[in-house]
Amino acid sequence: MSEAPIPLPAKSESKSSTSKLLSWFWDKTIGRYPIVIILLLLVMGVLSSIQQQAFFTGTNLLNIARTFSWLAIAAFGESLVIIIGGIDLSVGAVMGLAGLISALCMQMGLPVPLAIVVGLITGGLVGWLNGTIVAHVKLPPFIVTLGTMSVVQGLTHGLSGGWSVTDLPQGFRLLGQSDLLLGPVSFPLPFMFVLGLAVLVSLLTNQTLLGRYIYSLADSEQALLISGVGVARVKVLTYTLCGFLAATGGLLMTARLGVATPTAATGYELDIIAAAVIGGTSLFGGKGGTLGVLLGAAFMQVLRNGLVLLGFPTYWQEAAMGAMILLAILLDYWRRESASTWNWKGSGETKGQRIWGRWKPIRGRRGLLAFLIPSVLLVSALVVWQTVIRLPGGSQLSEPSSRQTLTVAWIPKARNNPVFELGRQGAIQKAAELSANGPIQVNVLYVGSVSSNAAEQVQVIEDVIARKVDAIAVSCNDPTICIDPINQAVAAGIPVMTWDSDSPRSQRFTYLGIDNYQAGQAAADLLIRAMGQQGEVAILTGVPGAHNLEARVRGFYDGIASYPDIQVVATVVSNDDINLGVQVVEETMQTHPDLNGWFFAGMWPLVADRGSMPLWEASALRGDVKTVAFDTLPVELELLRDGYLSGLVGQKYWGWGYDTVQIVYDHVVNDKPHPPYISSGMDIVTRNNVEQMLWAWENNDFSQPLPDPY
Repeated sequence: MSEAPIPLPAKSESKSSTSKLLSWFWDKTIGRYPIVIILLLLVMGVLSSIQQQAFFTGTNLLNIARTFSWLAIAAFGESLVIIIGGIDLSVGAVMGLAGLISALCMQMGLPVPLAIVVGLITGGLVGWLNGTIVAHVKLPPFIVTLGTMSVVQGLTHGLSGGWSVTDLPQGFRLLGQSDLLLGPVSFPLPFMFVLGLAVLVSLLTNQTLLGRYIYSLADSEQALLISGVGVARVKVLTYTLCGFLAATGGLLMTARLGVATPTAATGYELDIIAAAVIGGTSLFGGKGGTLGVLLGAAFMQVLRNGLVLLGFPTYWQEAAMGAMILLAILLDYWRRESASTWNWKGSGETKGQRIWGRWKPIRGRRGLLAFLIPSVLLVSALVVWQTVIRLPGGSQLSEPSSRQTLTVAWIPKARNNPVFELGRQGAIQKAAELSANGPIQVNVLYVGSVSSNAAEQVQVIEDVIARKVDAIAVSCNDPTICIDPINQAVAAGIPVMTWDSDSPRSQRFTYLGIDNYQAGQAAADLLIRAMGQQGEVAILTGVPGAHNLEARVRGFYDGIASYPDIQVVATVVSNDDINLGVQVVEETMQTHPDLNGWFFAGMWPLVADRGSMPLWEASALRGDVKTVAFDTLPVELELLRDGYLSGLVGQKYWGWGYDTVQIVYDHVVNDKPHPPYISSGMDIVTRNNVEQMLWAWENNDFSQPLPDPY
């Protein structure tokens, strides 16, 4: 006796119609990632041009085309790895290593073409190593590539000694800096490389057997094995291609900068993965295309460039970028769900069986998506509202003013350092004072990369040039890399000054900063006053080769040179890392139990909670070890007040912003000449004046000079 068919609800037919309509809408719009991204690019361009007509200028569009090129090339390779169900976190490190290897080869006298080949082979070898371990040892690709990322970064720093490789041949630099003239239009040469590689990668994935295997691997690995396909070989080739393409992007980036720096492309792996995902490459594997990746990389650069041109607060820029990445991932997940719920064909099940058998669990997932997708859209809407309705810094739009304006782009090394935030506050206060007391409205545009990254800083400078700001004040991550963008700004009629970290060979009109050599001598004087004229001393520094730290250490050595009974027994490195700083201080305390003094060239281990360095803390409180450190942040001032430290040497962080805005104003408005170097002075803090410095931090008032520290 056959079972009676399950009766369908009365609304099932309408639901089927609705599902077909939704499926058609998806296939024709959202499901086609390139169309969506092109629309988003146009929307972002229009929004950017609402307040700044500079977006659609030839200079800005060429800048965008040039700066997203190496990101797109690396993303081509990353997308291939993601399509086979893997991930490669080492792509950013490979970009930096390939550029450095080629630069070192050129420095040794190798011809440019041969040096480029060596760099490309280096990237391919790293990719081959990743693929071999993933395919044959069968370790998770996330763990494997995370490990190789650390190894490659270590090799990059070790081979360079922490120093940048400069004076690269003109023929090599032309690859990243020159334009190709096609009729009346010129295109950046890196952009032409991107288009060429896009065609080659597309042919590889769509017209070759390897490409078919790549797309089949994520979902049908077992079937490929049964068919006799060498799955391991496909994986190794895919990872090798990824490394080769990452090296290509790294070489173009190095050619564009004209310098190979060990920190180049640090953190780029996230941007590269994001470009692939935004371009439609599914993190679940099996889906993706070259055109989508190209547009995804372009969209990321257009979004970042547009937000800078609009004067968007820099912290919100990261939120906007993160919202778009989340949206892309959610759309990918929604697309996978829609494939199984909106398409009723291809099975012997009846519609009723599908509805009753699948609707309940899928309804729960859709409920989650119904919450997540509107949430992300809401964040995106808030970002657009903040962009269109508000002015930089979050101030409300006011009626148009007839006052002349002066916009100063204030660019720090990184936004994740509290001392730069203090400088920003000083810049804003001085701008408010000048606006209130003079005929000109002074605005401060605070932009910069999240962490110290020379390549990203170049992009930021080029973006504010396109925005046509009135002046630029920048703390250079690398003195050589900053030369070209600073000179571009000056050529465009935008005066530039540097602060904190100089680029002396550029055309900047002045530099405001501390003399790090003299600061090191002042630290030596403080330590001698505290521990006497004899004893064993250790030095803690940051990243090897950092120019400011090297000058401080050199000044310290010269400061103690007149005291032969003071001996430096250890110099340890923290790599600007708090945890490593804590570790090496404690290890040095164990190795040298009779140590009498420390010179910390930076504050790294002092940021850690008390109790993190028990040996040092106990010796400091007993008075056995005297410590002098650089910087005068509140955490250090409290340690000084409580007897852990003997003295501090600090820069005038507030003045970085307050004084630079005044200098720029005098230069632009009053046509006042300035010397090439302006000393910002230094703060020397001991227990005699630490309370006054703490009061300045608590009240955000650094206008009063400190009492005599001695």
